[in-house]
Amino acid sequence: MSIIVDGYNYIGRSRRGLRLDDPKARDTIISLFGQYCRKTRKSLTIVFDGTYSVNLANRKRQYGRVKVIYTSPTSLADDLIKKMIRSRARGQRQGLLIVTSDEEILQYAQKYNVAWIRSEAFEQTVQQALETPESIDRKNVRLSPDEVQKWMEIFGAEDEEPEETAAPKSRRARRKLPEAAPVPPPKTPPPRKEQSVAAKKDKADRVSKRRPVPKPSTIRKPSKKAQPPEQLDRVNVHLSDDDVEAWLEIFQQPQHDDKPDNSTPPGRKGGKKKKRFKR
Repeated sequence: MSIIVDGYNYIGRSRRGLRLDDPKARDTIISLFGQYCRKTRKSLTIVFDGTYSVNLANRKRQYGRVKVIYTSPTSLADDLIKKMIRSRARGQRQGLLIVTSDEEILQYAQKYNVAWIRSEAFEQTVQQALETPESIDRKNVRLSPDEVQKWMEIFGAEDEEPEETAAPKSRRARRKLPEAAPVPPPKTPPPRKEQSVAAKKDKADRVSKRRPVPKPSTIRKPSKKAQPPEQLDRVNVHLSDDDVEAWLEIFQQPQHDDKPDNSTPPGRKGGKKKKRFKR
């Protein structure tokens, strides 16, 4: 935005102790507007009447973002401000702001749809902007070589070897190696959806309806102890007739009559009685 200030009108309407008969008043507002433009990054033009003895070669002066214009002794600042408004194109008039309390200039600015503000109100705007602490631009920070060297000394950083003193590289080293393919970032698993308490309870009820979970029994059943095998009475064994015949057939023993046989086999004296199974 470009701002045009009626210089002597601003000094005459000031409530900060500025006076028209003070020769230093012009330098004061030039310095004040310079600080304002540097902080807000705006451009400003101050127009003074040329009634004072000003060299014709120095009627236009530039102080950073502030431009100072002195009119000729035969013209007034009001006429020059009107000319500046009239000479602007329609597209450029939207970014123009007129600072004055002169009613004639204000009506002329309204005729051309140019924004305006009174000198008293603009003085408060400038004062508020200067009192607001300046924000630090931490992204576009520029350090001088001396500041860089001081920070390197504080953090103990060693200076790198300059490229001129570095050893020349071989031909193979100077060849450009093929760039490695970028490694794709690891795929992160999708976050698990947390179920609400009501959803978990509903799921448990559905599972319990389909297949009821048996409750653990609290009564312990006595364990069955292994009994020893039954012992056989091998002394008093009683066999049936069928058992006797079966054993005789196994051992191939001939059957004898019930009468005792007192004969002895030939060639032997006396004979022993054969044992007979009891029935």
